[in-house]
Amino acid sequence: MEFTIARETLLTPLQRIAGAIDRKHTLAVLSNVLLQVTEENLYLTGTDCEVELAARLPLVNPTQTGITTVPAKKFI
Repeated sequence: MEFTIARETLLTPLQRIAGAIDRKHTLAVLSNVLLQVTEENLYLTGTDCEVELAARLPLVNPTQTGITTVPAKKFI
């Protein structure tokens, strides 16, 4: 997965989504933000199993699609 996006464009939605994530969850994956790159968009998803927050950001030139998770603690 590879894409380019301006920091300012990504930061606000990412911080909002990270707010739904429990820092000390028993399932480690629930402490992460899901990033999914499609041909046109970047989807961000965060959940604590009770609340789920998601955002979609348009991408101008994604170079490779894919899905991964990143630790939310970097954004909280």
